[in-house]
Amino acid sequence: MNDTKYFGHDSNARSDCKIIKIRKKHGLLGYGIYFCIVEMMACSKNYELETDYDDLAFELKEDVKIIEDIVKNYGLFVVNKSTFYSKSLKQRMSHLDKVREARARGGKKRWEKKKEEFFNI
Repeated sequence: MNDTKYFGHDSNARSDCKIIKIRKKHGLLGYGIYFCIVEMMACSKNYELETDYDDLAFELKEDVKIIEDIVKNYGLFVVNKSTFYSKSLKQRMSHLDKVREARARGGKKRWEKKKEEFFNI
């Protein structure tokens, strides 16, 4: 089974004023790091990451100072003491999670109905 999580993002994200500031300072490297972080969040528990910038730098094979700058200084993430997250990603994933749950319930209902039909012949 494929456990890849899909998440949508705006096709004009590169034009968001916060992203433009990252691009001005770090170029497309910063833009790529930002989306790598968001992708990692999409696959993590509660859609949050720990504020261990050294671990993130190791994972992404990029400079820890750039990663910390992107996380802390552009208003794209909510940073707590030990974790950080994207409000936008959490909202998008909440919607997708609800859709997935509804589809799973529907599939289970259809399966139960098929089983009943099959065994009641």
